[in-house]
Amino acid sequence: MKSVPFCYQCGLLLFSYCCLIKSGQAHIVYKVGNLFPESDYHSFNSNQTSSISESSISRAINFAGNALNELFLNVQNCHFDLKPSNTKCDVSYGTNSFFELIKDFKRTLLVFIGSCDSTIKPIAESVQFFNLTLLSYTETDPTFFDQAKYNGFYSMVPGEEQHNLMRLHLIKTYNWTRVGTIFLAKAKYNLAHNSLIRDMDKSISVVTRSIMENQTKGHYESILNDFIQNDIKILIGIFDPATSIKLFCQVYKYRMYGTNYQWIILGSYEKENIMGSYKNDSECSYEELLVALNGTLFTKIVEYSYEFVLNNTHKKKNFLVDIIDREYDLIVGSYMSKYLEKKEKIDYKKNKCPNPYFHGYAFDGLLTIFKVFNHLLEAKKLDCGTQDFVRSTNWFQDLNQAIDMIEFKGVTGLVSFKNAKRIGQIKLEQFIVRKKYVSENDIVYELKELLIMVHDQNKNKFIEINKIMWHGKNPPKDQTIKVNILHKIPKSMLIIAAILASSGIVLAICFLVFNVKFRNHRFIKMSSPNLNNLIIFGSFMSYTSIFFLNEHEALLKIFFKYICVIKVWLLTIGFTLAFGAMFSKTYRVHAILTNSKFSKKVIKDYKLFGLVIFLLIIEVLLLLVWQIIDPLHLVNKPSDVTRDGEKMVFVETRVCESNHMKIWLAGLFSYKSLLILFGCFFAYETRHVTISALNDSKYIGISVYNILIMCTAGSVISFIVHDRNSAYILITLFIFSCTTITLSLVFIPKIIEVRKDPIGKKKQRPKVFRKTADCRQRSMKYINTEELDAKINQLVQDNRAKEAMLEQIDGKIELLLTEANNMGLEWVQKCIKIINNDDAELKKLIEKLNNQIENEPREKRPSLTKFKRKTSRDNDTKDDVSVNNIQNLSIETKKGQNNGIESIKKLDDNRESNQIYNPPLHFVDFTKSCDQDDIVYSFKFDI
Repeated sequence: MKSVPFCYQCGLLLFSYCCLIKSGQAHIVYKVGNLFPESDYHSFNSNQTSSISESSISRAINFAGNALNELFLNVQNCHFDLKPSNTKCDVSYGTNSFFELIKDFKRTLLVFIGSCDSTIKPIAESVQFFNLTLLSYTETDPTFFDQAKYNGFYSMVPGEEQHNLMRLHLIKTYNWTRVGTIFLAKAKYNLAHNSLIRDMDKSISVVTRSIMENQTKGHYESILNDFIQNDIKILIGIFDPATSIKLFCQVYKYRMYGTNYQWIILGSYEKENIMGSYKNDSECSYEELLVALNGTLFTKIVEYSYEFVLNNTHKKKNFLVDIIDREYDLIVGSYMSKYLEKKEKIDYKKNKCPNPYFHGYAFDGLLTIFKVFNHLLEAKKLDCGTQDFVRSTNWFQDLNQAIDMIEFKGVTGLVSFKNAKRIGQIKLEQFIVRKKYVSENDIVYELKELLIMVHDQNKNKFIEINKIMWHGKNPPKDQTIKVNILHKIPKSMLIIAAILASSGIVLAICFLVFNVKFRNHRFIKMSSPNLNNLIIFGSFMSYTSIFFLNEHEALLKIFFKYICVIKVWLLTIGFTLAFGAMFSKTYRVHAILTNSKFSKKVIKDYKLFGLVIFLLIIEVLLLLVWQIIDPLHLVNKPSDVTRDGEKMVFVETRVCESNHMKIWLAGLFSYKSLLILFGCFFAYETRHVTISALNDSKYIGISVYNILIMCTAGSVISFIVHDRNSAYILITLFIFSCTTITLSLVFIPKIIEVRKDPIGKKKQRPKVFRKTADCRQRSMKYINTEELDAKINQLVQDNRAKEAMLEQIDGKIELLLTEANNMGLEWVQKCIKIINNDDAELKKLIEKLNNQIENEPREKRPSLTKFKRKTSRDNDTKDDVSVNNIQNLSIETKKGQNNGIESIKKLDDNRESNQIYNPPLHFVDFTKSCDQDDIVYSFKFDI
């Protein structure tokens, strides 16, 4: 049950006071042990003379003590001795002062103490054993609220753990689900931190780190690195101001401030706020620390109730009906009016415990003491009319119960207790850096505190005073907003690549058409047109691979599972086909050149095809093993990270990779390098063969040089250029350039040659065929020099003989072409039909004739050397046989009539008639040709 209002009781007791004065009865003096950490309220001036200089706390205590003591003296004939005892924030002084109080067990009712860690702890542990209650007006350490250890301890100030309600409110308001916490490893901060973690919603992810006192800079860096690695943006700090300075110096260096971060720390109660702990030997400058702290939120207990900030108190008092309550309210209002009007700056000495911030709690502490005593007087558990008071266990329990029941409106808001804890008001403020113009050219930056919000725990209400000033437009996110964007090659680049690839394919098709059309041309035929087709097909595959360099969505829909395989196989197999065919042609020239037996060595195209297929099989096996054991697959790999406001944009690129890709690529490149080395060797060995139709060694050298330059440049650029677009266009250009240059080197000389000599009449003669002694020594050490010279001479002679034969054939071809133009297409077609006819019967007759000649006696064998039988168009037969040294037998038949058989029979008849004998003749072969209107059979025989 609530007691009657205190001021109302004072009014009722006023009449009794008058009666007591008249009776002349002496008043009772009780003692409130005021352990004050300031030296007798005194300071010293420059002359070292003592002068009165009241601090905010001493002023508050004096104001409340004088007003209330006078009232109690007049009403209850009780006087409370509030004379302070100086603890000097020293455990020995504090303990001595405490024992001086407890000696007077008949008068000391309660201990009222300021906060110094060195003195309060031993006293708080001891008071319960002397039936004393300890009331502190500065202590916020939650460890003192352990009633088993600190029974009888009360604090006018809300504990550190009560700040958690404001922190949790912020987390809930801004929907933060990921936070980081840092706490100083001391019981005071550890308990508050544990309470925060316990009260957090289970859905909130927390990364926790602790700091020891006097921790090294490396430990602070390690903590911040952990938060960066875990992508923590909302950070709650529960530590003292000295730790704040050290930490925020590192925060500045790691740039963990600004738009993307929000710090919520514990405020400082020093006169100069948190910057009062800054020292010149700190890790950062004063200005850097201001930058890091700018925008930081911090929680503190209110210095006085938020209602005074909103100027609502005086309006509410007008509605009080009871005159006593109104008078009591005036005491609080009067104090606050004087405090706010005359807020003087006190020049504190550098003592250990200057706490001017808690003046309101000291004032409310005395109000609480007098309120409790009034309650005990009303309950007759304290008597001001007798001197028989003794502190007992009952007194101790009654006093604690009275404090638990207290509830009144003070300077710091509604005063009430729960489990020995003050239920008060917590405020949220923000550090704001402002410019201060000292002069026109002198600007100083200072740290201001902006009141944002107050939490009235008695009403469970959050009162917003000002808006939070965010660095950005909105509150920071609790984690980096990761936006994954798949990198797409610009359409303009895709179009350029498609144009290049398409133009290359068209070029390859044009070369293919040319190669097929002129495959029987002497120059093209000597260059192995079938192998040229392989070069074209390999180039076609290389051009096609350009389309698969970019994993475009359209391609992925069709070839998603095989896109990587297609890309690798096209390029590698295309390379092997093109250069394998080119090298095999050079191998043929090299094989002929190094034939040491002087025999006519012929390497057919199918053997060269087999060589290319062999190279291709090796490569296909390598690719198959790779695909089976460690298959290529398409993965999204981050390639770039950019920040767009609060978003972290991760640009991903699709790449083909396998677990051991470097090993497979090394094997593939080794094989390609070996192929190129052999090709270069053959090209070098045949470099002196200058028949361009046969030897491509010069072009192979240029092609290999081109590939080496492109590959080297591509490797260097790949390490320098990390831009996906640039890499794509460069690779496209390299493939296109290498393939196009190789194709052009192979086919453009052939096109030029065919244009100069459309029908292939021109002979291919070597300008310089012999090797000098120097060249032979360097490149063909394994061949005997004399052997080589003899072989070369033989080859030259054979070549000249064949050239003479070719000239004869060329003459006949020209004659046939001329006659074809004269005689018409019908005769040419009929002639070709007769020439292509199977003359098996004619061959049998020749064989029979030869057998008959062999069976004749030598003296009866024919001796003619020339037998010419001509059948004219009118079918008149004319025989002209002469024994001259002519070794050809020519039988001409009339156009359209196949009289070859009859001619042989005639010849046989002449032999039987013994017209001509000796020397003997032997038929070898015959040929057919068209001569104007006649079909000419030419018979060859040996004498």
